[in-house]
Amino acid sequence: MPLRRSHRLLAGGLAATALATAALGADLTAVADGPRDAGKGTNVLIVGVDARKHLSKKQKDWLHVGGKECDCTDVMMLAHLSADGRRLSVLSIPRDSYVRFAPHTDPGDGERGSTHPGKINGAYAHGGADLAIRTVEQATGLGIDHYLSLTFDGFTRLVDSFGGSKVCTEKRLWDDFSGLHLNRGTRVLDGRRTLRYVRTRHVDPPGDLPRMRRQQRVVADGLARTLASGQLDGVSGRIDAAAKLLHAARANSLTGFDDLLRLGYAARNLSTEKTEFATVPIADVNHMTPRWGSAVKWDDERAQRLFRALRADRPLTPADRRDPHVRGDSEGRASAGTDLLCTD
Repeated sequence: MPLRRSHRLLAGGLAATALATAALGADLTAVADGPRDAGKGTNVLIVGVDARKHLSKKQKDWLHVGGKECDCTDVMMLAHLSADGRRLSVLSIPRDSYVRFAPHTDPGDGERGSTHPGKINGAYAHGGADLAIRTVEQATGLGIDHYLSLTFDGFTRLVDSFGGSKVCTEKRLWDDFSGLHLNRGTRVLDGRRTLRYVRTRHVDPPGDLPRMRRQQRVVADGLARTLASGQLDGVSGRIDAAAKLLHAARANSLTGFDDLLRLGYAARNLSTEKTEFATVPIADVNHMTPRWGSAVKWDDERAQRLFRALRADRPLTPADRRDPHVRGDSEGRASAGTDLLCTD
């Protein structure tokens, strides 16, 4: 069977530190060209959920996550593990992406089969993990094999269990909103400080897109260190990593402990040189919508090209990987190399 459930590998990486019309549709991000295609390889949807009801005031203060929860997916990444287990493509999906939701019963009016448009992070609030998954499938044409959800405290535990996250920044990052106070240089952050690093939106440059870049760096660091440690090579290492992941995160019904172990084995030949990062190409970061205000509109032509490459289990081209909104430059290379890990 194909390498379904790329959890373990991404867990090893994302985990080592881990874990967004007037004429309804005229302005909408286009639905993927062609029907949902299971394709080749394995697709895992990884989300960070802004959920705080289960946290005490003391925990919220400690994590610096006060304020009102949105009960939405604050972070959304799609990880594609190739069929031969040698290449990983990690695609960040802007949380404010303007898409049409998959059919569901709208909690507001009870209308069955509702397919109204909205920001993709709101699909979770409208229909939980099931609607979030189906909406991503509808928008990208990629079949989701597995789903991994992390809350703020779950992410913190996961990072700590894998020994923290190495962060390298060439400038001072100071944000009282997220609680991030980080001087320039290289250091290993614990789970709590890593959470602040991946959540900050009020440093230069501000906003969600540079924040996604920082999230990709955290994943790249975790992946690089996991592969270098050889943890995926032995049975005991894979068991330990899978146990840590399931302790901190919530998987869907299709993903069990045995699946994670198989994925760990399948991904043992992965290398950082064959790991690539991208963000869904964007046409407008301030696309005004009639109901949801400012949203992110995808560059449909480039986005569809990227989705087709993933469905065909092909490497992403340099053009696919280019995202000047996140990189801040025109070169656009994205890999797990030094440029991704140590530039801010």
